[in-house]
Parts: sequence; structure tokens; C-alpha cells
Amino acid sequence: MWRKSRSWCSSSNANDQRAITIECASDPKPPYAFKAIVYETLIKLCIDICKRNGKKKLLWFGDKAKTLNYNPKADEMVLTVHRWFAGKSCPGDWMYARMGDLAQKVTAALAENDTAPAQKPAAKCPYAEPTKDIAFGAKGNNVRWVQWHLNQTGEKLKIDGDFGKLTKAAVLKFQRTKKLVQDGIVGPKTRAALKKAVK
Repeated sequence: MWRKSRSWCSSSNANDQRAITIECASDPKPPYAFKAIVYETLIKLCIDICKRNGKKKLLWFGDKAKTLNYNPKADEMVLTVHRWFAGKSCPGDWMYARMGDLAQKVTAALAENDTAPAQKPAAKCPYAEPTKDIAFGAKGNNVRWVQWHLNQTGEKLKIDGDFGKLTKAAVLKFQRTKKLVQDGIVGPKTRAALKKAVK
């Protein structure tokens, strides 16, 4: 970005060169309070900024000298305020009193996201996909493919390769759930819906 186009939001060249500046709507008079939705959105925005920049902690020291002398770790981001660099009240006493709360809520959300269990990869069917319609009375691995996929959607069929009454009932239930033609036959559309349900 051209130097003339930069926003000197904290009135400090040095600080703005390394800062991400945020402005929020507030009441027009002291203590310049935020509406609840503005504060909630600010928290979400800070979480997003930290994630995009690979940060796991948002810090607030509440002291200009300590903040500027602190050398943040690679996964840390530090909050500063406009009033430290100019004769301004920005961000207003209401928000200034909540800077620690902001940092705490953002850091907690980042930690929660970081410790969330990884999503398990989709299970892989051990049977080859059928190339023809499968219906009541059929036997073999084509039926096992159908039974395996139905079980992934919550059924508890015995994978025995026998397209009997229980398998047909499960197929009809699945077709009804997916708003398919309820004929109990596993044709191309039902096979496609079964595969999609497992992904």
C-alpha cells in the first residue's frame, strides 16, 4: 500500500506499521459505550484476525511501556490503544475497561478451537460399488456394499450379502428420507445418495 494511503489510526508511525487497526461504532458521548452486538462482533473479528495470522493468544497488558517493550512470541498478538499515542480518549473508557475481557475471551476461543478433536476421515467401504440395480433376493458383495453404506447412515444390518426383508426395509426407509422413489431397488440414484450420505 502507498504510504500516503495508509491509515495512521493510532497516531504513531511505528505502531501503525505493525498494527491491525479496528474502529467500532459507539455512543457519541462518554464513556462511548458499544451496543452488545458491536462488542460481540469485535470479539469474533479479533478471533478471525488471530486465526488468519496463526496466533493463539491475544494479550492485554494495560500499560503502554510494558506493551511496547514486550517481544511477543510467534503465536501471540498484543493489543494497543489510540490514547497511548495521542491526546485522545479512544477507544473510550467503556471499551478501555473491557480490553482485558476482550483479550481473555479471544484467547479462550482460540484455545477451544485448537483443542477441538480432529474430524475423523470418512470410512472407506471394503466392497466395490455395484454397476447394476440391486433388489430383493440378490446376494453377494453388491448387497454387502448396500448394507455397509446403510449401516453408515445409522442402520444395524448384518453384512451378510443377503438382500432380505430387513435390508429392503432399510432401503425403503433411506429412500423415503432422501425423497427418492420408494421402490426398494438400489439403482443409480439410490447408490449416489448412499455415497453422498457417507462423505
